[in-house]
Amino acid sequence: MTRYANRPRPLRTVAQKVSAIAAVIGGAVSSAATIGAISMDQHDAVQGVLAGVAGLATAVTAALAAFGVVRQGEPKVTPLDDPRNAAGVSLVPGGRR
Repeated sequence: MTRYANRPRPLRTVAQKVSAIAAVIGGAVSSAATIGAISMDQHDAVQGVLAGVAGLATAVTAALAAFGVVRQGEPKVTPLDDPRNAAGVSLVPGGRR
């Protein structure tokens, strides 16, 4: 792992920035509610939005990962209904119908 220490990690960087922003907003809202600058209903609404955004981000990331796996893996998998080699020749004598 040490030989990759200087390697750029753009996904990790974005995740850290988004997490830091969400933590700052959440902390500011909690502080504002504690000192009475906003009502608890407003506090709960903002915290709910932050939690919803986090959940949505997780769902979108999972969907993109699933589609990425399909897109990358599908060309490398031999279909069972009509298997062929790289040249397009049927792997089953006589072919399948």
